Amino acid sequence: ERFGDELIPDLIECLEDGHPDVRHRAVQLLAAARPRSDVAVPNLIERLADEDWLIVTSTILHLGDFGPLAAAAIPQIEPWLQSPNDYLRLLAATTILKLD
Repeated sequence: ERFGDELIPDLIECLEDGHPDVRHRAVQLLAAARPRSDVAVPNLIERLADEDWLIVTSTILHLGDFGPLAAAAIPQIEPWLQSPNDYLRLLAATTILKLD
């Protein structure tokens, strides 16, 4: 909170970090920094293609916090509706509802 808007560009940069824990934490912090972090939505949507499934699921979860601003993510989330995992299907469905 005390760093305000100045921290957002650095967090966006962290979304591309080589270490998955850094990318994961950046997703969480950007979601927590709403509405100042609304500019990060396109970068967050890119994380849906991350090779780390924890980052992908965390991104799906947190994109819901951005509501219609992140509606462009729906086509990338829809395939998760076919997951054999009940939790992932539910997560995808509830996130799509929040985005639409």
